[in-house]
Amino acid sequence: MRALAAALLLLQHPRTQRADLRAGLDTLYAGGFPTAAAYFAELGARDTTDPAPLTFEASAYIWWAAALENDEYERARIDSLLDL
Repeated sequence: MRALAAALLLLQHPRTQRADLRAGLDTLYAGGFPTAAAYFAELGARDTTDPAPLTFEASAYIWWAAALENDEYERARIDSLLDL
């Protein structure tokens, strides 16, 4: 019975939110592409084992390139971040 109660308790709580990522994503979604890219680069430098900041940094550059209507903008950087 205890195991069932513990399982139910765990299922009721959402996964831990990452405020550090959320702040950068809010900036990205608001159109602050250069700021978001720099922010995620800083996060990635702090923890080189976490792939999320690198992925979101690449996303910032992809969105920035789309906003500029320039598919080649920072292509090499995007490819290196995504390890292509």
